[in-house]
Amino acid sequence: MFSRCGLSQTDMIALSGTHALGFSHCNHVSKRLYNFSLKSKVDPTLNRQYVLQLKQMFPLWVDPRIAINMDPKTPNTFDNAYFKNFQQGRGLFLSDQILFTDLRSRNTVNFFASNNGAFRQ
Repeated sequence: MFSRCGLSQTDMIALSGTHALGFSHCNHVSKRLYNFSLKSKVDPTLNRQYVLQLKQMFPLWVDPRIAINMDPKTPNTFDNAYFKNFQQGRGLFLSDQILFTDLRSRNTVNFFASNNGAFRQ
């Protein structure tokens, strides 16, 4: 889909960085915390401390309208901290975290995480 629009993989990864300023409702995250797979209730790519924080904010039967910042470190700043979060297992959406866990995109995530100027370009 992205390639048909003339976007590269790097472009797509950079676009995911717009989540740095966003938020998510708990219903978009709860599966990763409570019912990820038959093998693991919790998504194994999530940082364990982050899981504990998220579970405090999103108890099992919480109101699905409750929201959390996508970037827990610098939620009001458009910067590369969002990519640094992936390196630490703190990507809120699985679709974002997989950019780091997938070897095909990890180098780009690492590059953006280490170089705010490159990400913002």
